Amino acid sequence: MKQKFTIKDLSEGKCAVINDGTVEQLRKVLKLAFPKHDLITLGLSKYYYKSKTYNQRWASSQNYNNLVIVQSVKDFLEPEFKRGDRVLVSADGENWKNRIHLTTVKIENTENLYICVDGDSEYEYKENCNFNTVVWRKIKPLEEITEYSLEDIAKLVNKPVELIRIKK
Repeated sequence: MKQKFTIKDLSEGKCAVINDGTVEQLRKVLKLAFPKHDLITLGLSKYYYKSKTYNQRWASSQNYNNLVIVQSVKDFLEPEFKRGDRVLVSADGENWKNRIHLTTVKIENTENLYICVDGDSEYEYKENCNFNTVVWRKIKPLEEITEYSLEDIAKLVNKPVELIRIKK
């Protein structure tokens, strides 16, 4: 498994970013890594890295042989998930399931694979027993749950609490 570099690594010159995504993705990564650099890239170069001449600025080139360590712009923007995090996963990007994340498998030249606890095995996982896993192709953070009391809902719809019924 190859090492995953962070925005901080890029800003410290430990790696370069390969421009293999959208211009918006590239601009976002460069702004996060070099917030004091006021130039906006057009995305015409293949490689972007910490400038050797100017502190806290990026530089770019078509051929960058001085730094062998490079990473896709998309990998800098991928959210980090830890073992035990609740996430939404999907095989097709359409039907999402709430699962417990275990690990991410990165195999060169393939999509990342996300291994999660099988939905029917969550009790066993929590009890440290043998449990089943499922591999997924898509992952995203679980949206935060917002809790409302009956009184909050009554205020929102401008009705007395006794006239409100919650149904599923």
